[in-house]
Amino acid sequence: MPLPPELQRLMSRYCQLAQLLPAVDDFDATDSQMLTSARVTLTEMAAVKAEIDEFLATPGAAGSVCAPQRTSGGSRRNQSHG
Repeated sequence: MPLPPELQRLMSRYCQLAQLLPAVDDFDATDSQMLTSARVTLTEMAAVKAEIDEFLATPGAAGSVCAPQRTSGGSRRNQSHG
């Protein structure tokens, strides 16, 4: 089952932002411009993550894609997750 469009949009934005961060080997903690850029990116990622969390917490918003399935043996993850 495909992801709801809103969740797909948010997850795509989160991944796009992550790609803006420098690699660990390229990060220079003494470069103030790099630090500022990383802080801005991480702040935006946190805001998008909060939107994702809010979306997932909304009853029925994510449909059965993210809801765990209940079985007689307890709960287990939706098999579409792997």
